[in-house]
Amino acid sequence: MLLQKEIEKIFPQLETIFSETALNSFAETDSSKLCQFHFSIGLWIRNNLLRGEENSLRAAFARYDVSDDDEMSYVVLKQFHDYLNSKYTLLT
Repeated sequence: MLLQKEIEKIFPQLETIFSETALNSFAETDSSKLCQFHFSIGLWIRNNLLRGEENSLRAAFARYDVSDDDEMSYVVLKQFHDYLNSKYTLLT
């Protein structure tokens, strides 16, 4: 899965932008409340990881007809959250 691999590539980068306390807080957040990160880490994802047309992450999302930056950043947040909680599942 190209999209899954592109998302997984950025996990180490995401881990470095959180302090240990913030990372634990994010991981402990109920997945139904991840929208509270829309204007923090979600914005960082949109501004730093989804910029430019020649972007491999954006191109991978395009293969699934996902073009909305907010939707893309939410998918990344959700997958990262699942990864941190050892509930990581493959996208289909």
